[in-house]
Amino acid sequence: MSSPQLQNLLAQKKYRQAIDEMKKLQRSQPDLVFTPTEADLWRLRGQQELDKKEFKAAESSFRQVLKLGVTVEVYYWLAKTLLVQNRLEGAFELIRDAFESKTLPKDEGICYLKLLLIKGEFETVENLITTQSKRFTAAQVHWARGVLELQAGKAKFALISFTKLKKTLTPGDSMEAWIAYTYQKMGNWKEAAAKLGFSTFSVFGMQKLPDRPILQKLSVLQQAKQGNIRRELVPKDDRATQEIFTALRSIKLMADGDFHEAGHALIELNSTSGKISELMALKPTILTMAGEQAISQGSTGCVMALWQPLLQQKELNPQLVVNLLMVLKQEDEHKERERLLIRFITWIEQDAKQNPTIWPKERLNLTLAHAHCQIADCLVALDRSRAAGGSVDRAARICPDSPEVLARQGFIAIAEDDYPKGIKLLIRALDGGCENELAYELLQEVLIREDLEDEGGEIRKRHGKKFGDTNLVSPTEVKIEPWIEALSTQDYDSFSHFLNQEKSTEPTLEACRIFDAASKGKPTGTGKISIDIPKATANWDRLLSGLTNADKLPVLQSIALSIQVLSKRDKGIAALITHYISAIYNLIPELPAARAIHLTVLAVKENKPDKLQIPLKAYLDAAPQPGNALALLQLQVRWFAQTTVLRSFIETALAREQQHPLLLLANATTFTPNSSSYEKLKAEGFDLARRLQDAKALEAFRLEDRYASKHESQKFFSSTSNFGFDLPPGFQAMFEEMIRRTVGNNVPRAELERIMPMLKMKFMSEILGNPSQFFGDDDDDDDDYYFDDDDDDDDDEFVFTTDKKRKRTFMDL
Repeated sequence: MSSPQLQNLLAQKKYRQAIDEMKKLQRSQPDLVFTPTEADLWRLRGQQELDKKEFKAAESSFRQVLKLGVTVEVYYWLAKTLLVQNRLEGAFELIRDAFESKTLPKDEGICYLKLLLIKGEFETVENLITTQSKRFTAAQVHWARGVLELQAGKAKFALISFTKLKKTLTPGDSMEAWIAYTYQKMGNWKEAAAKLGFSTFSVFGMQKLPDRPILQKLSVLQQAKQGNIRRELVPKDDRATQEIFTALRSIKLMADGDFHEAGHALIELNSTSGKISELMALKPTILTMAGEQAISQGSTGCVMALWQPLLQQKELNPQLVVNLLMVLKQEDEHKERERLLIRFITWIEQDAKQNPTIWPKERLNLTLAHAHCQIADCLVALDRSRAAGGSVDRAARICPDSPEVLARQGFIAIAEDDYPKGIKLLIRALDGGCENELAYELLQEVLIREDLEDEGGEIRKRHGKKFGDTNLVSPTEVKIEPWIEALSTQDYDSFSHFLNQEKSTEPTLEACRIFDAASKGKPTGTGKISIDIPKATANWDRLLSGLTNADKLPVLQSIALSIQVLSKRDKGIAALITHYISAIYNLIPELPAARAIHLTVLAVKENKPDKLQIPLKAYLDAAPQPGNALALLQLQVRWFAQTTVLRSFIETALAREQQHPLLLLANATTFTPNSSSYEKLKAEGFDLARRLQDAKALEAFRLEDRYASKHESQKFFSSTSNFGFDLPPGFQAMFEEMIRRTVGNNVPRAELERIMPMLKMKFMSEILGNPSQFFGDDDDDDDDYYFDDDDDDDDDEFVFTTDKKRKRTFMDL
């Protein structure tokens, strides 16, 4: 019996107070018999405390049950309480002693078997279920035999044992889980999915996880196998499964070559469980690779997050610091860059003390002076000019003759309007090997301002190539690198013909010839062709191996662009292009000119402006004349692709600088040649450049005329399969004059001689009809002169005009 007060406490599951009330009633009425008993209340109280994770209290409650002489349904709960406290031996001794003393109820014999299996004592379990099987229920024996068969790799026999079970043997266990797990071990993922209830899944994946933790884990494993695991389905409080999920996801991303996203996944892992120790050991390497891939993809904003954990390590990785400093500069993170530079200086000074042979005095002083100069750059960007001057002074005390120090002193002199001193310092800096692009650009600007253009030309001759300044010294001379001319055809047949005619053995041309030699099959109608990737890469690697980094840069550019411009999009081509783009990017710390080349290739490759947003912003923010830098970038890109990818950036720049001839020309080139927009913008820009007497802009217009003449001449032939047709004596001059009247006098003789074979065939095809009639040949075999007349585009027709009607070119003005 029980009192109303006791019943009320039991209904509210207030077992602690219920036990006190029961003892109070027993003191006044010793003969009372209670249902439930005191042992039952202690057991219920222990289960409640276990649910609340009050493990010590739960253990005490369950032991109280044993003291009262009750063993039913208590050994399991007490053993479980000890296990959740990581007291395996205590749980095992409790159950073993109860089993040996025969106080362990038969229904709880499963506890002994489970603990033995947890301890790995498989032979003991085998012996028990064989020699003492009567001390266990039939279901317990079937289950234990199934586990032993799984452990022995006999999943098919384990499945037979598990299918004999009709109910669970301990609370929270799941027979479906054992069967599903066995199917997974057999590799029968279809049956495992069905057993886990995957029939309730949507086509987009699982809608929710099962309620039981063991089924949740198996479901996550099932999804990982199917490749559609969804993290949001894993309970947030299940840290172990969350950890496994993150590890699986990062491994899959790495297998797909996406180290960038794998790195983001790994940042979340701070595991000390040991289950994924191998992956955690690789974490620094993977994060390093992730940051490098993010840089090559233009996602520099992610690099700090990926590399920040590496900076927390005891040992500082100097190469990582150098790369991160470059990224922070691009991202305008001047404060973070200053902090890292200060830390880097401390590391250099300490390392120099520990390894004096690695740091001879000259190297140490140059390095420290350069680091202090970079701190000065950060301080200038943070509007702390006085502090920046202090950093330059410190650098000068360490190494007064450092080219980087001389450059910063030159900046200060020019800022103070002391141009003669500034010019002298900047020239000394550049001649000494300074690689600061601003030093070169600022010097050129000041020399023009001071009417010292001849000196500017000399500086350009000595240092222009290093800083990517392709502007010509003489405004009357226009010269294009042969490899650029070859690729500017943007047509494989024309490209191949050009290479056959060109005698130069420059490495850039050799890279193009390797592409040509690796070509296979027939080109498409748009001039693209397949290549033998292993053959090409092997030969490119051989070519690059013998070059310095400075000489590698244009070769890498010619390789990346030849693949991008002329390759069919076969399997492996995209990865190949990315590989060479990354190689260019990796040279930026050493060679500032690599930044413009990297952007040129990216602009040719990408067709969405947002893909260029981050690297382009970093490039333009660092340029002393952003408008010029952007315009020159587009004028390089236009030789390799007719693209609008930079148009929005150029139009934004023009909104700020409307009277900018180079930007007007650059904007014109984003439209197709001969279009009204192209002609209008080009004419406006040229008139403005002429009025301003802008030598750099006028030079660019002459270069554009060179490109336009190539574009016009190339439209006159659709095939280069028949070359070498000779005209009879006297007609060569006539055809040359006809061609000049058609494409303008701005076609250089060397180019005219190169394209003459193609033009002659086109003339014969389109104007003369059957050439045999013209030469009086009675041979009716038309196969000798076969021409493809399928192209009816009016733009490909020759239109002969007089000089008065011919449009004037910029070379005429």
